[in-house]
Amino acid sequence: MKQRVLIAMALSTSPKLIVADEPTSMLDATLQAQILDVLSDIKREGLSILMITHDLGVAERICERIYIMYYGEIMEFGSVEKILNKPLHPYTMLLLEHAFLGFKSGGRKETGYGDMKDLRIYKNQNGCIFSSRCPYAFSRCFAEKPKILGNSSSGVKCFLY
Repeated sequence: MKQRVLIAMALSTSPKLIVADEPTSMLDATLQAQILDVLSDIKREGLSILMITHDLGVAERICERIYIMYYGEIMEFGSVEKILNKPLHPYTMLLLEHAFLGFKSGGRKETGYGDMKDLRIYKNQNGCIFSSRCPYAFSRCFAEKPKILGNSSSGVKCFLY
């Protein structure tokens, strides 16, 4: 009910953009579906929604474009169809694999790909932020920070491309 009340309060101001930060977290499947229906209705009325979520199923249902972020950096972006069906970045692949395994088994799965970095240390080091966890990392990944390759509709931040 709190999510519904907050959505109603946000809509009462006639915004052009709604920022929905994990709007379905901690909800059961029925309530999650109801909130997603409300957000879908909002979208059909012409309002823009910026969805922040870890749930790729929610993103698939509501979003047109997805930006995959790791430690606050965009690693890959593109249409929902492109990201979910033809991911390029190893982190995106790992997320999709993790989401599928978690759904199939009913729980979270460990990735087994290295250690999480301390963000304070990373910001002062060279190399890709995902390099210590990437199964495809090679020497350049540890030495240089990659730039996003692509265009305005899709891109990836990885030396594999």
